[in-house]
Amino acid sequence: MVVLQNVKFLVRVVFMVIISIVLWPVRIKKNKILFINFNGKGYGDNPKSICEYLRVTYPELDLVWLTKDNEDFPDGVRVVRYKSLQSFYEQASSKVWVYNVRNFERLLKKRGQFYIQTWHGASSFKLIEKQADLPLKYILEAKYDARVTDIMISDSRKQTEEFQKYFWYSGEIFEVGMPRNDALFHYKEDYDKLNNIRKKLSIDSDD
Repeated sequence: MVVLQNVKFLVRVVFMVIISIVLWPVRIKKNKILFINFNGKGYGDNPKSICEYLRVTYPELDLVWLTKDNEDFPDGVRVVRYKSLQSFYEQASSKVWVYNVRNFERLLKKRGQFYIQTWHGASSFKLIEKQADLPLKYILEAKYDARVTDIMISDSRKQTEEFQKYFWYSGEIFEVGMPRNDALFHYKEDYDKLNNIRKKLSIDSDD
């Protein structure tokens, strides 16, 4: 089983390198931003919050979402099938990548591309990577992913320290909070949504 897994790993690495070489000449489009949520899941988490802000604020951007799901997406977001041939072209031509997990089904990053890793939660509530019993192939790919990441987003000083200590990452970290949590602060201006939340939680409107 281990041998088979290692063979699959090597085949995948070789395939991604070949695709990267083939698409290397593809021109990077400065207005294109690529999003992936949990390796092909639908419209959600931190990438969604960033995408929503950009969609409303900068409608001229080409926002591309790679997904395996067939759910509806808002206007202004271009949906592409995850791991399709077109998805590799979109990766090769995007100026910015926004991911919330380590993604190993992706091309080699070219000079001029920018990789933002938002992560997806507080690392204290799960096994931290260097402390977990992980396969060697994951560690190798995780170290490469950390090396090519340009920015990580952190929700606290504690998480920043964990990224630096346990995630093989030594680059820049923006300690600005999780984008998906921004809505909690904006709801105070949207009384309908705020009241709906209060009803679901059985909180009196005067509290």
